[in-house]
Amino acid sequence: MYYCKSCKITFEEPKRFSEDRSPYGEKGGGSFVEYYDGCPICSGGFEEVYLCEECGEYKESVEYYPFANEYMCDDCYEKMMEDGELVENQIEEVINNDVGRGLPNEEREEI
Repeated sequence: MYYCKSCKITFEEPKRFSEDRSPYGEKGGGSFVEYYDGCPICSGGFEEVYLCEECGEYKESVEYYPFANEYMCDDCYEKMMEDGELVENQIEEVINNDVGRGLPNEEREEI
């Protein structure tokens, strides 16, 4: 997804625009057409954005946190750390995938 810096919308694909940059137009000895990609609404500049699976908003950067099993923005990651949710998820992940491998079910529950 992409975010327009001018009109502040989110869109799937930029639109291809062209602009004639010939000094005297086509009659002056040739056409110099410049092509560029822009926002499909206002033709403005844009940046690529990514979905935060925690808050559902598009952000400039998200990172994958394996213990949370999702892509998160910095704000959501910090909130999870403050709330202690991420720590609980990490402990459960370690028990289920690392420490618990090869142990009988009753021993896994005790850990």
